[in-house]
Amino acid sequence: AEQEQASKSLAMIRNELEEHKRRVASSKAEREQISKSFAMVAEEVEEYKRRVASSEAAQEQVSQSLVMVAKESEEYRRRVSSLEAEQEQASKSLAMIRNELEEHKRRVASSKAEREQISKSFAMVAEEVEEYKRRVASSEAAQEQVSQSLVMVAKESEEYRRRVSSLEAEQEQAS
Repeated sequence: AEQEQASKSLAMIRNELEEHKRRVASSKAEREQISKSFAMVAEEVEEYKRRVASSEAAQEQVSQSLVMVAKESEEYRRRVSSLEAEQEQASKSLAMIRNELEEHKRRVASSKAEREQISKSFAMVAEEVEEYKRRVASSEAAQEQVSQSLVMVAKESEEYRRRVSSLEAEQEQAS
């Protein structure tokens, strides 16, 4: 009876031992699972840290890029303002040049009209000079004719004077 009791106790102990082994094995598997899970979590944490660090570096890079873009934008705005000012100045200069060109065109037109008037006046003066030349030539011809007539009259007068003298001499002799 004691032996049977001991066998039962031994069987129970064996069962408890098997149960304990199963629990230990199960606990070991759970620990391994927990260790694997912990390792995976640790890897995920490290990956997260790398991503955060990478994200922070990217964010820093984006911040620096934004600062550069802001500076470039300000520089571009200054250049645009400068170009707008230059364009405004160029427009004013162009307007002045156009006004000067219009004034020059008016002067040229006025000058052209004056030149035409001067040309007409010159043509009239030239005609008057030609008329004067014709009159002078005609006058010279008339003067020459008058001179010739005067020479002839002088010759005739001399001839007449000689005849009168001759007649007076004859008349005196006859008296």
